[in-house]
Amino acid sequence: MQRIKTEFGRNNLWFRLVKRSDTLAMYSVHLTRNDPKSVGYEVVLIRVRDAETIRFPDGTVRTLPKREVLPSNGEFGVWGWSWLTEEQAESDYTAHTQEARPGGMLSTPGGRLASVLA
Repeated sequence: MQRIKTEFGRNNLWFRLVKRSDTLAMYSVHLTRNDPKSVGYEVVLIRVRDAETIRFPDGTVRTLPKREVLPSNGEFGVWGWSWLTEEQAESDYTAHTQEARPGGMLSTPGGRLASVLA
């Protein structure tokens, strides 16, 4: 299975993996790839997507392996959370680590429940 990246760029920012478990990851957020100073942190739930074949409108076909995925921008607040300080992110990571158990349910903002990896 393909695992989440330890570093990547998205939305004109650079993300570096600080730590992870089977179901959670914490990233530091930077303005550039080489910027040592972080401007924030993100705590995200790691989900697994099965292998799939995608056909694009131009006819291109791409097969993707079974892989871990991070939340999209629209999924933040349910599958991911942004924090200004490392202390806030650490606290959130710890809270989610205690709640998230394989096969269990994780409470999310708004009182919804999300299934955790089995």
